[in-house]
Amino acid sequence: MDSNKLDEILKRLEDITLLRTEIHDFKMEIKQRMTKTEESIEYAHSEIRNVKTQIDETAKASTVNELRADFENEAIYNKLYSYKYNLIFQGIPGDDNNRQDTEFVLRDFWSTKLGIHDSSFIYLADVHRMGKMISGHDGKPRVIVAKFLQLADRDFILNHGSELKQYRTTKRLQNGKTVSFQSYTIQEHLPPQLMDKKKGLWPAFKRAAAFKLRRNFKVVGADIFLFVNGQKYMPGINLITERGLTPTQKGPATHRRFDSPESQHAPLSSTPSRSTVEQNSSDETAMDADTSGNSPSIMA
Repeated sequence: MDSNKLDEILKRLEDITLLRTEIHDFKMEIKQRMTKTEESIEYAHSEIRNVKTQIDETAKASTVNELRADFENEAIYNKLYSYKYNLIFQGIPGDDNNRQDTEFVLRDFWSTKLGIHDSSFIYLADVHRMGKMISGHDGKPRVIVAKFLQLADRDFILNHGSELKQYRTTKRLQNGKTVSFQSYTIQEHLPPQLMDKKKGLWPAFKRAAAFKLRRNFKVVGADIFLFVNGQKYMPGINLITERGLTPTQKGPATHRRFDSPESQHAPLSSTPSRSTVEQNSSDETAMDADTSGNSPSIMA
């Protein structure tokens, strides 16, 4: 065989061997890329699963929060309905261990302080003292809770609350200053959640009173709001001035005033209201009386 032909054959064999090597290396590279691609796809699927899990957990938490809010609102609705015929009387003496007839004490209060000398036409379903008995000379009498049979009778008594403004008590504080507050008050019976919110709004109410603005509390659904000159007061959003409500310029985070948001409680709920109940606010010093130790009870 010609040596040239042999050399040519050997060269072709070398080329074939080199080509096979290159094909093998290319296949290995493709395999490695496919492996990395599969790992990337699996990682992406894992991330998607994690996101789905987080979305599911968030949705479940949101559902739980909504259910909790609905439950709390339903409880407030039920208490509002139960308390609808109730009034709370503060400052009435006769709270001792002699177990005096509370209804007799209450009707005597109506006669002597409200000028209702004949209350025989008013029927009461229940009358009792509420709260913990405090002994000692400085102990305040427990509040009296009365449940009326007729809503008109309840409103009749409530409207006579303005007669109590003439009875005031002066107390000297430890710093030497003296404060004057109403000796007796009549309030509508509200659930504890709304009473806490109302107490938080009370500084703003007193500020509106200082400017002689129209002001009243209104229960809307399962929440309570303060209205000034017919407009809803929003802590941190608007301020109470002598002209009424004006928008704040600094915003809720930096503005600190007598009616600042720090003195307010957050709204209980944004659930649409079922009904609107106007809260009588003729007694402007009702919240000055300390009733924090009295836990409202349901009178069915």
